[in-house]
Amino acid sequence: MRNSSNPVGAPVFISFLLVLAAAMAVPCRAADSRPAQAQRFIDHHDGTVTDTRTGLMWAASDNGADIQWWDAKLYCDAYRGGGYTDWRLPTPKELATLYDPARKGKGAYGIVPLIRLSNRCPWTSTTNLNAAVCYSFASGKESWARRNDSYQLRVLPVRDPRHTDGRQQK
Repeated sequence: MRNSSNPVGAPVFISFLLVLAAAMAVPCRAADSRPAQAQRFIDHHDGTVTDTRTGLMWAASDNGADIQWWDAKLYCDAYRGGGYTDWRLPTPKELATLYDPARKGKGAYGIVPLIRLSNRCPWTSTTNLNAAVCYSFASGKESWARRNDSYQLRVLPVRDPRHTDGRQQK
């Protein structure tokens, strides 16, 4: 009778199984998150961008000049991007959803693609007496500034179609 066991085959097969198990235990990671970011944001080509993860609609760019908080609020009230009339100042938490530290440096702020900032700190709706929070896309952190300060401060309007009646300018 012939012996069918192969003394060399068993260790090779076991080694193969160990390598396969180790490879399956390592989580897969995308080489570049930009395609995922590009799918997350929709450019409507009307000055607005929608974040599909949060449902928020953003102005595609800030106001482009230094602005005090009081004027930033008026700017949002008067903003008509995409024909909508229900724009407002964002919260710090909402702005933080746009922060992308991988995009910092090389003359760029850490903000997701499709939204442009002319400077690093947009105002937020969070206030306390004569101060308001601004969000730094250079550091990814909030800070307080006097509402009448304007140096390097911008406004990036936002709207939440889920919590408004979706009014559009006729």
